[in-house]
Amino acid sequence: MLCLAITAACIFSSSIVRSQDNTVSNVAGSLSGAPGFLDNVVDTSALLNIIAGITGDPAGNLYVFDLGNKRIRKINAVTRMATTVAGTSIAGFSGDGGPAVLSRISDLGVGRQGICTDSGGNVYFSDFGNNRIRKNEAISRADVFVLYVQVA
Repeated sequence: MLCLAITAACIFSSSIVRSQDNTVSNVAGSLSGAPGFLDNVVDTSALLNIIAGITGDPAGNLYVFDLGNKRIRKINAVTRMATTVAGTSIAGFSGDGGPAVLSRISDLGVGRQGICTDSGGNVYFSDFGNNRIRKNEAISRADVFVLYVQVA
């Protein structure tokens, strides 16, 4: 699995920046850093709200645990489009076995979320407030949760 750690400084952020060759560039989120929600737009036009985790997949896509919007967002490596792959704006628990974009994710536990991918492109994330690890299966539409695990 590919997992990236984020620091406490990233919590409550609404932009993702990259440092490469001693330069820093905005990868996702508004250039002003303003929080909010805007989807189906180019990465630097997307609005994010409380980034709780980021990870990548083997294809180079970036996945963002957008806690403030209660969503998992995908930044496509080829098109640079930001889209929702799981969650709605409503906190709670629902959706296992159905379309991930209609599921509900808890907004509790800031700093206790995790997100990662495996070699098959499946996305796993901790739904801390619901005491579960959830999986978004890598299928053509990537829109179905197929597994949840009760955490003791």
